[in-house]
Amino acid sequence: MRLHKAGRTGVPGPEGTAGDIWAGLVPAMLPTDIADLSGRAGQLAVVLDGLRAPGRAGATVLTGAPGTGTSALAVHAAHRCREDFPHGQLYADLREADGGPKDPLDVLGWFLRALGAGHHDLPAALDERAQLYRSRLAGRRALVVLDNAVEDRQVRPLLVDGDGCRTLITGHSSLTSVEGVRLVRLDPLDAAEGRRLLAALAGPGRVAAEPEAADRIVARCDGLPLALRICAARLAAYPQWRLAHLADRLAPADWRLGELSLGSLAVRATLSRCHARLAPTARYAFRVLAHRDDGAAFTARQAAVELRWPEGRTEEVLESIAEVRLLDIVADGDQLRYRYRPLVRLFAREQPGPGPRSGPGYGPGPRSRPRPRTRPDGTG
Repeated sequence: MRLHKAGRTGVPGPEGTAGDIWAGLVPAMLPTDIADLSGRAGQLAVVLDGLRAPGRAGATVLTGAPGTGTSALAVHAAHRCREDFPHGQLYADLREADGGPKDPLDVLGWFLRALGAGHHDLPAALDERAQLYRSRLAGRRALVVLDNAVEDRQVRPLLVDGDGCRTLITGHSSLTSVEGVRLVRLDPLDAAEGRRLLAALAGPGRVAAEPEAADRIVARCDGLPLALRICAARLAAYPQWRLAHLADRLAPADWRLGELSLGSLAVRATLSRCHARLAPTARYAFRVLAHRDDGAAFTARQAAVELRWPEGRTEEVLESIAEVRLLDIVADGDQLRYRYRPLVRLFAREQPGPGPRSGPGYGPGPRSRPRPRTRPDGTG
């Protein structure tokens, strides 16, 4: 957590000991900005408009499928409008490492200490901490960023009300049960946007030299900014690689998720955190339906036949999977269809357990790594 001297910002503090602490320190808890965003100008403008809107305004919620870059956009937007919130910026990642929700009681403790409360000043009860938190922010202009929210119950105690403070939330769930939220959805990047992001990260010259290979990389990354960042980082780590070499490494479906991993960045880990939130029945359906032969979108009735479940129960389970953005819902005339994105389907197919029509071991097993069709330098 970074703390700025209030004297540098001209921020007055309230009277008394706690005020003296507040007057000397302004919380600046935002993570480092990610400047190289691409294809998000429209969504960024909507978020900034919501944060800068005069008067009272509900929370802004950025939502999208795993890997679409909701956290990166939220942090970037927060940095863009730091000057609009002279009393500080509070930030918390609300997700545990295993994908579960962090306790809002703990988060309120972090925020209150950043706002000048001593350890012995913290109430033990959640409601009392929430009241003290709102009292500390009353009459202030502060920005609160709640990243990776899992459920509305952990968000509600952290919301602030008033003309000056704003709350920006990210999460794979839409959190529409929270009153007054402004919802901003992020979709995967299209081919042109993905190519621009790859060029910004890997170098425009390399992408311009191999546009067809760049398009193959974007397609095999499903247009996910996280996957494209991993690819760009690998290209930066191996400047002798041609883009065609990386595109060929991504071609074998059984190895693609393994290729989309570098350091702390991994598409599989991001999907795993969403998968961990599913109930056992939803995990079963998620795995079994991914083994459908054609991989096409399907209705709840078709899924019910495959699972041998009642249609109503099947629809509820499919909706729970879609809620954590591991399935897309698409309108097809007067009915709804459910669809796996390619990387999500690969992830679902590698989950342990029997397939729909066979015993243990169904699905892709261990195999030798395919040899890329081109050498790293691009020659045949």
